Formats: sequence, C-alpha cells, structure tokens
Amino acid sequence: MTSAIFGRGSPITEEDYLALAGDARARRALRRSLHVTPAPTPRCQHISSELEFALRQAAGIPWYLLVEQQTGALHLYELVAGRYKERSVTKAGEVSHLTEPVVAAISPEDLLPPG
Repeated sequence: MTSAIFGRGSPITEEDYLALAGDARARRALRRSLHVTPAPTPRCQHISSELEFALRQAAGIPWYLLVEQQTGALHLYELVAGRYKERSVTKAGEVSHLTEPVVAAISPEDLLPPG
C-alpha cells in the first residue's frame, strides 16, 4: 500500500524530492507525485520471514544461517529430510566455530550493521 502525500494539485519537482529527509527507499516519485510506502508492521515482517524460510526449504538449500537483528543471535540450520533442523545458536558476544558447511569462526557482530 502506498499513499500520495505530495503533488496533488501541483507537480513535485526534483528539488522538492531531494530536499526531503528520511529513507529514500520508502518513497517514489510517480507521475510527478510523491508516493510513500509505510514501514512494515511486525506481523508483516514475521510472515515475510516465515515465507522466506519455507521457500529456502522448498528450494533444497542445504544450509541456512539466520541473523536476528533484534537479538544479535545467529541460527544455523541444516536441511534434513526436506525440513530445516537447527544445528547451533550463537548469541551476541559469542563466536560460532563452524565445521560444516565450511570451517569458519563467525561472531554475530561481524554480520550486523554498526549501531
């Protein structure tokens, strides 16, 4: 769902668009009107995550490393008999020492954006 919030009656200019603060990914100029996409709700984000998980299973992706941005935890899943089985959980501040599917040492902080 998007809403036209600027440009009704008068076209938005490139100068107007560039002067706006905020996340440019959430707004688009379409036919010289500004359209804004609202932030997804937590429920929508949860459904999206569940769908992505199911699609990876269906595609037969053998390993899946999930990074939880809220908690900073890493969850490593292995595909076993068509379903993902959790193989390890690494909490923020810890280091995951993997032997499968690759040999590696990973800390959650290395995979998360700063801040």
